[in-house]
Amino acid sequence: MKSILIRADGRKDLGMGHLNRCLIISKYLVNQFDCEVHFFIEDDHAARSFLSGKDSSGVNLYFFEKKISLSEQALFLIGRSMSLGCDVVLFDLLEFNLTPELLGPLKRNNIKIACIIDDSNYREVDADLVLNGNPNQKAESYKRFGEKYLIGPEFFIMDRNYDQMPLPPSGELKKLLITLGGSDHNNLLFKLLDSIEGITQVFEISIITSRATGYIDKLQNRASRSSKEIELFVDLDGLYDIWKRFDFAITAGGNTLFERIAAGIPGATLCQLERQMEISDCFEELGVNINLGYGPDLSEDAIHKKISLLLENKSLLIDQVDICRSIVAGAGLRIFSQKLKNLVGENYEKK
Repeated sequence: MKSILIRADGRKDLGMGHLNRCLIISKYLVNQFDCEVHFFIEDDHAARSFLSGKDSSGVNLYFFEKKISLSEQALFLIGRSMSLGCDVVLFDLLEFNLTPELLGPLKRNNIKIACIIDDSNYREVDADLVLNGNPNQKAESYKRFGEKYLIGPEFFIMDRNYDQMPLPPSGELKKLLITLGGSDHNNLLFKLLDSIEGITQVFEISIITSRATGYIDKLQNRASRSSKEIELFVDLDGLYDIWKRFDFAITAGGNTLFERIAAGIPGATLCQLERQMEISDCFEELGVNINLGYGPDLSEDAIHKKISLLLENKSLLIDQVDICRSIVAGAGLRIFSQKLKNLVGENYEKK
């Protein structure tokens, strides 16, 4: 595979997870296999802000006009993939966009298609390779398709180093990491901080956020007035190196939840979207998460009580550590990249 076209979006209401994991894939393909990557994104201020804080060296980023129809997108992508000599087109979009209107024209032009989706329900996609890391999915359901589908959290895309990450020692729960997504769809961070203010068990708080949230100045002011010791990290290029500094974490129910589990850090979720509830509840059933609930519907007092109760029953968190890596192994990037290479029929060696 010499060249790939990637299509993904990020917005305040959508979040930055699609962009983030496609950027991870892009850099891996560039650095490991000398692949030329062309990344097409619907133009959006939050997306541009998010990507400006990331290392995208070696990746060709393109922004195109908002609100063009799926059929117009198909024609646009066909023209670009042919002119750029791309071997495959990778989509990381919400499932309802991956329709015959978008994918059909590419198939008819013999363009190889790969898709990353998050759906909790059984879903077939008319593509050559499909990755769905949702823990609610069962690989057995797709067995008749052979190797076309990569199903389950073991395949979720994240930094390549997670599959070699040593587990942290379980211990005290005093240093808390908070990250509620690259855009914090519902501005839940302020509600969460207010709910934690009176919890004495938590001494230190670190917050990972992005300028794509649109509230950095407000957050810095809020942190300066807190009774807690609060440290802010804005637009980190990745989280792999930072997990080991913390005892536990509260995340949203998107990409960072999977990374937290792969890192072996115990934690809880405060969900931004209803679809995140399905994933967070499933991980709770598997013993690697505590779901505080759907953030927009919870009051500060309700969140305060839930976190206080959780810290009074520390074993609910600490017991997660021993099984985290059996649920999310962290090898998805390596496996998926190999499958992309195989899709165009080329053998390759690591650089």
